Amino acid sequence: MKKVSLALALLMVLSLVSGAALAKTASDLVAEYSPDMQHISTMELQMEMDFGEEFIILDIRSETEFAAGRIPGAVHVDAGLLPFRIGNYVPDKDTMFIVYCQGAARSVLAVKTLLDLGYENATNMQGGFGDWMNSGYQVETNAGIFVKY
Repeated sequence: MKKVSLALALLMVLSLVSGAALAKTASDLVAEYSPDMQHISTMELQMEMDFGEEFIILDIRSETEFAAGRIPGAVHVDAGLLPFRIGNYVPDKDTMFIVYCQGAARSVLAVKTLLDLGYENATNMQGGFGDWMNSGYQVETNAGIFVKY
């Protein structure tokens, strides 16, 4: 009886340990999803904007981050609320999205969410808003639009 109990206990411990080893981090998910999705650079996005291409620029950062500065014309939906709100804002599954966050990790997860929800044209902006700012492109704030030189 002791041998059976010991064997069961050992099995439970091994099960827990192997389950913990299988758990993924957010970084693991970003690395896993990123290769299978479309990406656009900040320069390519600026060119698309200059040419008047039609798409929704989706900022999935926090409300505070969005208010402090964003790509001109961007629409805000917090990443945590995206799966619950996007269908109300954009019911057309063929809509083209360019999605960004601060550094391009949350946006990869947001693009994956959009794809899982059936939106077929979701693209991640590489480098995020940090790269946008560092490139010197226009930034919109609640006070207006400015250009960083």
